Amino acid sequence: MAVVSPAARAQVLQAICHDGPIAVSGDSMEPTLYTGDRIRVRIDPSPSVGEVIVFVDGDNQTVVHRLVAHLGSTYVSLGDNRRALDPLIEAACVVGVAEAIISGDKQKPVLATIGFARVSLFRRAMLGVIYGLGLRLRHRKTTPVNKTESEVRDVAT
Repeated sequence: MAVVSPAARAQVLQAICHDGPIAVSGDSMEPTLYTGDRIRVRIDPSPSVGEVIVFVDGDNQTVVHRLVAHLGSTYVSLGDNRRALDPLIEAACVVGVAEAIISGDKQKPVLATIGFARVSLFRRAMLGVIYGLGLRLRHRKTTPVNKTESEVRDVAT
């Protein structure tokens, strides 16, 4: 069995999304999306913060979560019903933006703020930025500074 990269899988999903809506499963996007909902996906290489995006994660799973931050060529997302941020998403792994929920013959738009207030969206975006900065700082090479016990106490007070 050949191993397919998340970016390659995202390209295949883009072709599938052109053919029609895709089904949602799981509770991570409740109350915006429920298991069994079908969504129409707009292929969009540069989604905006607050939009619900479809992407392929590192485990090659298709995920539908809200975009909370854009950090250069990577994105940070979060399910409306989750507290922990998803791992960073490479732009090539984004399939598109969920633009409509389809139920029978009816369609309703997927709004950028459904499921939580605008203030909460801002807080989540800031968490995404802080998360991204933390990753960058963790990878930065620093030289250890040797301090005596008394110097550490002086700094702490």
